[in-house]
Amino acid sequence: MNKQETCTEQIEARWESCREDLELFVKAGFTDWEDLDEDDQTEALSNVGNFWDYGLCFDWVEPDNANHDGPSAGYYSWLIMTGGPHSEIRFYGNGSIVFVFKDWFDGAERDCSESIEARTVAQYFSECGIMPNFEGVVSW
Repeated sequence: MNKQETCTEQIEARWESCREDLELFVKAGFTDWEDLDEDDQTEALSNVGNFWDYGLCFDWVEPDNANHDGPSAGYYSWLIMTGGPHSEIRFYGNGSIVFVFKDWFDGAERDCSESIEARTVAQYFSECGIMPNFEGVVSW
């Protein structure tokens, strides 16, 4: 029997795949695939599609009343996929951005706050009014 990799073992590859998708959206200005070179256009249209169709949902997750200063302080969740496995990007008010990967009874997180692609997406969401009063984004 082959042992399935844990989420911790998979997180870097999963994040890199997501980061590459975000890079295509950033290169295209989130809407205009014509700004991409031909190879990137082909990849974008066949693998990721339209930016606004990329994720499944975008929600505000209420704070955990027990901890208003830590990671449970409330965040915006951009759900990328679900159903096992599950991945999402969390945007916290302090400016941190976390990629989360979960599979049955397992999970891992990776800070991606330093990723230019993740920060650019956060800035775009903020400018569009999707993350109102999200102070962490504008401080970059």
